Amino acid sequence: MSRPHRLLSPETAPDAGVFSPDDAHALFARVAKLSKAETIEMQLNSNHTGNTRFAANQMSTSGSVTDMQLAVQSSFGAKHAVVVTNDLSDESLARAVAESETLAKLAPDDPEAMPPLGAQSYVPVNAFFESTAKLTAADRAKAALTALAPARGAGDLQAAGFIITGESSVALGNSKGLFAYHRATSANYQLTVRTADGTGSGWAAADHPDWTQLDFRAVSDRAIDKAKLSRTPVAIEPGRYTVIFEPQAVGDLVQLIGNYSDARSADEGRSPFVKAGGGNKVGEKIVDERVTIVADPQDPQLMSQPFDADGLALNRQVFIENGVLKQLFYTRFWAKKQGKTATG
Repeated sequence: MSRPHRLLSPETAPDAGVFSPDDAHALFARVAKLSKAETIEMQLNSNHTGNTRFAANQMSTSGSVTDMQLAVQSSFGAKHAVVVTNDLSDESLARAVAESETLAKLAPDDPEAMPPLGAQSYVPVNAFFESTAKLTAADRAKAALTALAPARGAGDLQAAGFIITGESSVALGNSKGLFAYHRATSANYQLTVRTADGTGSGWAAADHPDWTQLDFRAVSDRAIDKAKLSRTPVAIEPGRYTVIFEPQAVGDLVQLIGNYSDARSADEGRSPFVKAGGGNKVGEKIVDERVTIVADPQDPQLMSQPFDADGLALNRQVFIENGVLKQLFYTRFWAKKQGKTATG
């Protein structure tokens, strides 16, 4: 059941309903005291977002959303169950814990269940920026004018876009001493500009945790230029053509690699990294030697959560180096099964 949530107390409640480490830790302590399970695990997600939308060269909507969700997982050996709530009253927390315990006892054994992790050490990641967290609707409207003003002035262009900014936190905790916390901000701008005759269209976008790092005018100019340059297209014959992708297009394709870079998919024959005859392609050259792909939560262009869904610490990992597949990632379960080290 979903109910309006209540923060811990007015004097400790974080701005905009986003939980601080102390808030999350105190909440987890309250929940853990209610537990009668062998182990209890908790995940708390909280966020506040603001958005501005415009279309047909006019502002259309502006709004904000604050949300929070607490997931409680109770385990008895290999049996476990999760109950989710957004009501943090004592009554609701007690009900969530009790229901998760009842369901866990009725659940079949999970053959892939792993014991909860103990305390972990995480690399520091600064993904929170006051410049983004403190934004107002007026700030977003001013950014939108970098597209609206030139589109209106051109007389034959129509601009439509969306600006969304936010602050969020995620915290994990369990009865074995694990506590993980990550707080972040985000800002994203997407814009489409079309010509009045319907033959030209241009799209551009940018995102960054720090609002001040977004060049809204440059994004708007890029979409407008594309719209103008793509007017009155001409037909070309079918054939093979060399195409140079812009960074966004490359990024959209590269992200697909992440969806298939887990060792289990390759080992079970469900991945493009499966080797003919069995096994995986680790150690083989799979792309041009100019390509290197790295995952690093501390990278200034990424600044991502330094732990996975289990709370396992994430560090810098090199997946492709000079075109060679260097590794695939291992979950805790698959690492244990294969005699490998879990990477998260």
